[in-house]
Amino acid sequence: MRKIFIGAPVLLAICMAPWFVQPAVAVDPVTTLVSSTTPVDGGTFNQATVSCPAGMVVTGGGVDIAGTDPGGAGSALKERYSGPVFSGTGWTLGMDNTGTVQRSFTVIAICVTGTVSP
Repeated sequence: MRKIFIGAPVLLAICMAPWFVQPAVAVDPVTTLVSSTTPVDGGTFNQATVSCPAGMVVTGGGVDIAGTDPGGAGSALKERYSGPVFSGTGWTLGMDNTGTVQRSFTVIAICVTGTVSP
């Protein structure tokens, strides 16, 4: 099961599109998914961060745990936090493993061409 979070700026733009006018943008955005798989030993915590390629910013992200429901009743992996890095160019996620065996999770970042405004 995949859990993807769409960042607030994107959601705001979608919700307010008919009433919100943005200045014209000179480039067509290109979307790229970046991911990294990280192990977490039983009874421990681990975190992972993925970075967008140069010239891209993050618009959302999430976690993929193959064959399980992340944070569900049958899962030993519990998401502690998930969100964009401060620079706006990647996604970070922390996961607790409440079980006794090593499990893995994949952090996913949704990146588009652009820059972060100050």
